[in-house]
Amino acid sequence: MKLFLPVELGKLTFGASVDQLKRMRLDKANMVQELRWTGQELFEVANQRLTAMAAEGKNPRMSDFFGEDVTESDVRDALESIGIPRMSFGFLGSLLAEHARDLPEDDPRWKISRLTFDIHRSAWSDRARTLRRALN
Repeated sequence: MKLFLPVELGKLTFGASVDQLKRMRLDKANMVQELRWTGQELFEVANQRLTAMAAEGKNPRMSDFFGEDVTESDVRDALESIGIPRMSFGFLGSLLAEHARDLPEDDPRWKISRLTFDIHRSAWSDRARTLRRALN
């Protein structure tokens, strides 16, 4: 069995002429370069995951975890810039864990601040860009 990863296929298909592409198997010639999710799609999947794990009668939303200075649009934009479900949920998990770790036990402000959000957003966006650059 011969398995081509996207990096290897890219070398074959990008330099190929039209005739070479016609002779290639369809699974090689019709490769999807990058599958990106929109921020809205990732936001909805995150909300569905929250609903699935919530106690009966509760319906938490992603926006419940952020302070008033972080809008739903900001969260969607952050997820859009990452674009990959695995990394997007890694971002959200890391953000929540970091926020919870830094809170004093008696602090009533349990919502994620703009500063914490922006720091994690930039770090995870850089990771996603680096991954895309390495793969392309």
